[in-house]
Amino acid sequence: MKIAVSLPKKTVQTLCLFGNLNDVVNKILYQGEIGVIDIMNKPKTNARKGQTTIVFIDITNEYYLDLLKTFTSRSSTISLHRLLVWFTENEIYNTLDFEIVNEPKEVFSTNNVFLKRYSSAVVSLQALYNICNENNKNLLKKVFLIMKSMGGSNDK
Repeated sequence: MKIAVSLPKKTVQTLCLFGNLNDVVNKILYQGEIGVIDIMNKPKTNARKGQTTIVFIDITNEYYLDLLKTFTSRSSTISLHRLLVWFTENEIYNTLDFEIVNEPKEVFSTNNVFLKRYSSAVVSLQALYNICNENNKNLLKKVFLIMKSMGGSNDK
C-alpha cells in the first residue's frame, strides 16, 4: 500500500543513507513488529512548511497494514511521520546497526518543479476523494492511476 507522508528533507536524506526508502521504512516497521522498538505514540514534531517534502512509501509490512485498519492512516497513534522523524532525530539507526549503503547526497532537488507539483496534486486528489460521492470516487481512482503511471516515484 502506497502512503503519502510529509517528512523533513533531512529525515528523508538520512533514511536514504541506509538504502531504498521503501525498504528502509519497512525494515523500521519490522523492528516494531518484533518488539525491538515501539512504533506507536511518538511525540509531535516541529516540521516546518517549506522544509518538508512529500514522499510516497510502499508499505509491505503486514503488521503495520493491520494497524492501519485499526487506527487509519491519519491517526497520530501510528503516525509514520512521527515514527520516522523520531527514528532519525534520536539516531535509533545506530542502536539497530543499520548499515550505510549510499553516499550522503542531496536527495531532493529544490528545482524539481515536476515532483513538487505532482506531490501537491496527489495530496489534493486525496483530500477531494475523502469528500466526494461514490461515482466521483471511481473517477478519482482512475485519475490517480493515470497520475501514478506518469511518475513521481521517489525510488533512487
